[in-house]
Amino acid sequence: MARQGRPVSLLCAAAAFGLAGADASAQSFGEPNFVADPRGEFVDLFFVNIPSFGKPGDEQNYVEIVDLNELYGLDPASNAWEIVALGWNVTIFTEYPSFLAEARIFLDDADDLDDPTHVRFLPGVGSTDTGLGHFLSDGLLRFDEAGPGGAGIPPLNLDRGLLRLEFNESSDDFFFEDAYWDGRITLEVRMIPAPGGLTLLGVAGFAGVRRRRSA
Repeated sequence: MARQGRPVSLLCAAAAFGLAGADASAQSFGEPNFVADPRGEFVDLFFVNIPSFGKPGDEQNYVEIVDLNELYGLDPASNAWEIVALGWNVTIFTEYPSFLAEARIFLDDADDLDDPTHVRFLPGVGSTDTGLGHFLSDGLLRFDEAGPGGAGIPPLNLDRGLLRLEFNESSDDFFFEDAYWDGRITLEVRMIPAPGGLTLLGVAGFAGVRRRRSA
């Protein structure tokens, strides 16, 4: 079971980036789908119909593991990486009475879940609306910078390059899905130490589609 630790890295974005509403009747749900696509020093995470059920550690929550080494054609879990920036274009649909502010994604080092350091991604923070909300960042939010374009937090270190994402809720309002996620998250990633002379080109055509639940 995933732990619910104190977040050292806390990413709250709604104060700096906009929200646009839409008609919830246009939303449709199908099978969840998750794809990781590398492009240079960036990784795009595409997802459709990803549900979130309850608080971190809920065995029904959707959990995805992305191996950055494998993604870039290297030996699996062979190098340390860090995530230094994050951007997003996501749509969230919440079932009443769940608020958009309750829908979250936790980003963690999959090898060290006992370490309470993680990044909480809360695109709808502060919103008491239910239904459909669209959230778009103004470029990448840099972790280690302060001010409007930064989060003022350390980079997220991944000892073996294994990124764990858990779609979850701050409050469990139902026995079934509280929210659904569609959209894209873009990560800026770096290998530790930076590989001399190695260009991160990615693997053409890579598409990893996996569904995992926390044990």
